[in-house]
Order: sequence, then structure tokens, then C-alpha cells
Amino acid sequence: MLSFIKNIIRSKPGSVTIVALLLLIPLALIESKISERSQFHDKAVAEVSHSWTGAQTVMGPVMVIEYETVSEESYWSKTEEKFLTRTKYSDQTAILPMNQLRINARIDTQKRYRGIHEVQVYTSAVTLNGEYQPNELKRVLERQDFHQTRQIYLWINVSDQRGFADIPALTWGSSRFQFSPGGHTLLQEHGLKVVLQTEDVLEPILFESQFSLKGTLLLNVVPTGRTTELNLASAWPHPKFVGQYLPTTRTLDNGFSARWQITELATNIGRDLSNCATGKCDALLSNHFGVELIEPVDMYLMTERAVKYALLFVGLVFALVMAGEINRAVEVHPIQYLMIGVGLSIFYLLLVATSEHIKFEYAYVIATTMCSALLTYYGTHIFQSRSVGFGFGGVITMLFGLLFV
Repeated sequence: MLSFIKNIIRSKPGSVTIVALLLLIPLALIESKISERSQFHDKAVAEVSHSWTGAQTVMGPVMVIEYETVSEESYWSKTEEKFLTRTKYSDQTAILPMNQLRINARIDTQKRYRGIHEVQVYTSAVTLNGEYQPNELKRVLERQDFHQTRQIYLWINVSDQRGFADIPALTWGSSRFQFSPGGHTLLQEHGLKVVLQTEDVLEPILFESQFSLKGTLLLNVVPTGRTTELNLASAWPHPKFVGQYLPTTRTLDNGFSARWQITELATNIGRDLSNCATGKCDALLSNHFGVELIEPVDMYLMTERAVKYALLFVGLVFALVMAGEINRAVEVHPIQYLMIGVGLSIFYLLLVATSEHIKFEYAYVIATTMCSALLTYYGTHIFQSRSVGFGFGGVITMLFGLLFV
């Protein structure tokens, strides 16, 4: 058995195979380095999001009624030894949807940098308008145990309140109000609200509001209308439509535009808002849809893909060297095979290092040129011929081109 292993090691195919397997070590280290650099990029995105504004989810507007109910309850009095009656007051909340809600948003992207890492952020111009119907509010006011209203307000909730670039106004019928910070304690009072009087909400009303909202990468909407329509548009060429519902129509031409139209039959928004009013808001907040501004294939992913073909690439080059051995009747030592393999491995390090600073295509050309030049120079000495060395380098360049495709 030992002699068999020695024969394999001494044979050219066996020794070259061992060298190729040894090259898996530096290739694995390079792949680990690419993964590490990708994590640095993700960290840079998180840091920019922390300083700018994170991914945004807009919920609202909704009508919030904080009110008080009264009831009578009996209890046993030990001192009087009989049942007595006392009045009990309870705080209640109702969150009501709009009858119709239309949202139009135009997303303008910008670049921010953290070191060498580029991060896409955006500022969106949002217009909300629609129709409010007081039917559900009247049912609340007509409850037998209803005592008094504490507060009525229109509420728009966002996941990152820092995204508001201005103080928006609300047109409510013929009246105009300014939003103020705040919301319901169920969602940590995030967002904006306009406090209304009971007489403001007892009749059907048309409303409208406009504001700018900053964010990073993602813009989502929670459909809080019985009928919700969302129109999104941007010059960003790579949208990824996410969430519970896909667009009804979409256009991808010098950017994108998309339109959603959803009814309460699909969203069951009344149930979700009622559950949220009792403290169970997870279903409501997860029932969202929108767009993510993505880079479909970033340079780290492309470099990682190139490394996955590295062993096949090394095998092809080693086969080319063996063919040169036979043709030129020269002996190439296994150590020289190892040096060729190391030279090929340097290509991937050059690729990830340069592509962090310039476009991937240019980085690929630079890495290919430097690696091919190195192996061409080495090939002229291995095969003891400039013409064969340049031919060797030319074939390697063609293989790099094939790998790029």
C-alpha cells in the first residue's frame, strides 16, 4: 500500500493532482476574505442607515379613538354583609381604517459612502389622499357602555421617525391642520398625528397630506384602507417588489413604476386593526408590501462566483502545462505547477481588491492583465521559448475571458 502511494506521488498526474488539491487551501482563504469584505459592506450599510434613516414601513393614516366605558358591577361588602353595586370605568381604544386610501410616492435615490463602501439611500415624496366614512366611529359612540371620548386623532405610523424631512400638513375637508409627533402607545408612539374634535369626524370627509420621507433600500406600506391603491415610481433600474402582494401593473423602462390595488377582502384590515387596538399588532405590521432598491449582482457576489470555478480553472491550466511539456519535451517540476497555481490564485485577490474601488468590469480587466502577464513571463522560462510562453499566456487570457462570460 505504501509503495502504491509512493508511485502515485512520483508520477506526474499524481503529483499534479496533489498540488491542485493543496491549492484548495489558499482558494478557501481567499473565499473567506471575500465573505469578510462582504460583511464589512453590510456593516457599512447598517452604519449609514443608523446615521441617515433605516428601511421604512408606512402604516396609515388610521383613525384612533381613545374612549372610556362605564359599567356597573356587584361586590360583597363584609361590613354591611350584603351585595353592593359600584361603577367601573375602563379605558378603550378603537383603530379604524379609511374607506378609500390612495398613496403616490416618487423615490429619488442618492449615494452615501462609508469608507470605500457605497450605500444607496432615498428620499421619497409621498402623497396620501382618500375618503373617510364615520360609520364605525358612530357604532363606537352608540355603544351602551360608552361614557366619553378621551381623544380622537388621525395617525400615520412609520418605522423610523427620523425619516420625516419636513412637518407635513393635513387637509381635512375644508380645514387644514399641522401634524405633531406622537401616536398610540401600542407602537411606542411612533409617527405623526392630528388631534381632531368629535364634530370633525361625524361626517364623510375627503383628506390629503403630503410629506417627504427618507429611508435606506426599502420602502413598505401597510394597507390601512378598505380599498388601498399604491403608486410607486423611481429612476432606480433594479426594483425588487416585496411583501404580501405583488403589483397589479408594473413598468421597467429607465427606472420603474408600479401600481397596487388591494381591497379589505385580501387584507382583512378591520380584523388586524381591531387586534392591534388590544395590543396584538404583529399581524398588522407584517401585512405590508412595497419595493426594495437592490443591486441585483454586486461585486462581492460576482467575485465569489468566480472563485467557485477556481479549481476547474486551475485544472484546465495544469492540463495546458502538461500539453506544453509533451510538445516541448521539457520537464515541469511539481513546485513549478504550484507556483502557477499560486499565480492563478492571486487573480482573485486582485479582483476583490480592485473591484472595491472601481467598476467590476475594469477590475476584472486589470486583474486578468496582471495575472496573464505574470504567467506569460513565467511560461517563457518554463518552456524555454518566448513564443510558447506568449501562447501560454494568450490561452490563459482566453480562459479568463470565458470565466467572465
